[in-house]
Amino acid sequence: MAAMDVILKADLQGVDWEHLAEVYRTAFNSSLSAQRTRSIFERCYLTRIALVSGAEVGGVYALSDGELDAAIYEVAQSAPLLAAGMNGLEEGTDSMSVSSSEVLEVGGGSMPPSTSCRGR
Repeated sequence: MAAMDVILKADLQGVDWEHLAEVYRTAFNSSLSAQRTRSIFERCYLTRIALVSGAEVGGVYALSDGELDAAIYEVAQSAPLLAAGMNGLEEGTDSMSVSSSEVLEVGGGSMPPSTSCRGR
């Protein structure tokens, strides 16, 4: 299978929340609304949105005390991204091959501790 150009987006500008919520609903067999998905992401310490051809195909967020501890939660990927193998994308292209532990480090920058997630 050909490699996909996956872009990991660190900011939340221009996110299609309904589309991202659908990725989460499918991945976790849940009824998460677009509004709740947006609320969760906006209140978290660090987030990444995976895009292919400009469309949201995955997401992840981290909770942290801003000093010592952090945890990655709910890594969701769409079916096409899973089929391509997020960790098995072809090398030698502009595509990215990342593990869940690397996802939050890609894309540059971090949010200040004052934006840490305050529950769901």
